[in-house]
Amino acid sequence: MPFKYPPVGFFFSVEFLDNPAYMEAGFLEAKGFSVEMEYESVNEGGENRFAHKLPKGIKYGSNLELRRGLILTNSGFGKWCRTHLGSGLNTVDSQQKIEVRNLIVHLLDAEKSVDAHGRAVEREPLMSWAFAQAYPVKWDISGLDAKKSEIVVESLSIAYAYFTVLI
Repeated sequence: MPFKYPPVGFFFSVEFLDNPAYMEAGFLEAKGFSVEMEYESVNEGGENRFAHKLPKGIKYGSNLELRRGLILTNSGFGKWCRTHLGSGLNTVDSQQKIEVRNLIVHLLDAEKSVDAHGRAVEREPLMSWAFAQAYPVKWDISGLDAKKSEIVVESLSIAYAYFTVLI
């Protein structure tokens, strides 16, 4: 199998780790894949040319940001987001609690998405990221404007504890 570099970034999917049936492949954009090592600068007595940089910990990006065309029917992923954001933290009147899920974002192989006859085949991930302890924190709908012919876009912001690279 020849190695293709670099991979294209437009063919990806998002799914619940514990329920792959809730795969969503129609997102326009996914971002928030950032991690950095925090460090502390320590000056050494008598040495003025540099400071030692000592590692403190790992800091992850703010949130996983997902954008897609507005889904009018209740997709599993969209329903999870709207349920949490619609009820808020009102657990006194209802028994609704924040349902923390583990999500996976797969970068898929665009070349292996159809067979020789043009039929869809099993999508093979090139790389995957698992976002642990995720829950929705924001749902935003793009503006409606009668003067423009644009699709309505929903933006979802998902908080997470950390992510790992699976493949």
